[in-house]
Amino acid sequence: MLIGAYQVSPARGSEPSFGWHLTSALAAIGVDVHVVTGEGWRAEIEAYGGGPREGLTYHYVIPQPCPRGFRSGQRGVYAEYLVWQRGCLEMARELDAEHHFDVAYHLNWGSLFWGSTLSRLEVPFVFGPVGGGETSPEALREWFGKSWRQETQRNWALRKLLKFNPRARRTIRTAALVLATNNETAERVKSLGAMNVELCLDTAIFSQAVVEMEREFPGDMAPTVLWVGRNLPRKGVALALEAFATVRRSVPTAQLVMLGSGLDDAATTARIEALDLVGAVHRL
Repeated sequence: MLIGAYQVSPARGSEPSFGWHLTSALAAIGVDVHVVTGEGWRAEIEAYGGGPREGLTYHYVIPQPCPRGFRSGQRGVYAEYLVWQRGCLEMARELDAEHHFDVAYHLNWGSLFWGSTLSRLEVPFVFGPVGGGETSPEALREWFGKSWRQETQRNWALRKLLKFNPRARRTIRTAALVLATNNETAERVKSLGAMNVELCLDTAIFSQAVVEMEREFPGDMAPTVLWVGRNLPRKGVALALEAFATVRRSVPTAQLVMLGSGLDDAATTARIEALDLVGAVHRL
């Protein structure tokens, strides 16, 4: 099996962790896995002992410069990804000529808009887990604030423009299997002509990493709520804080742990203060 994974790391969470755990798990059950990723992940992979070993081999795409004008900000992030995709396809073709893969699998990023160049290989192709097909209802408008205009543009692009996106259409229509993270995305890819769609969570850890323990909680122990995600308007940070403030009115000892990047911004701090949640919210 050939896997295209833009981000792979045993030392991080989110997409890099998903890339590491799923590729390792496939190798652990006897699949011969070749992973194409970026050169920037080599040090972390090899520091963990993730160099070539039985059933799992990493191949690294050397970064190429992005087009001028696309080297900073969010545009730079997407440009780097598209440049890597081009390098991934070139390397995949060379590896396929040598190994004759049974399956090509684009693991991450799972983006409907940007698709996958691996769909161009002449082998059965799997794409996902892919998300991002959800749209935000008008009822949530107040929680987006000034970002609502940007969100409505994203909604419009999903509803109207996605079907004209050649990357998305080729990727979805070529795939022997599309793994979707939620029902709305599943319906979206079906509308693009997907042959076979299955729901699949975009998480992956080894079973031994989950330890089940029976614990007794003292009656006066403060209940704790965990929120995880990046501080983006559509992730619902403001809504989570408002909901937790409601919980605190009934359970004054409750605590909220927020884990993710960008949570120390002035707007989030001001909202915590306005809701009288100082000392009850812990941002990590």
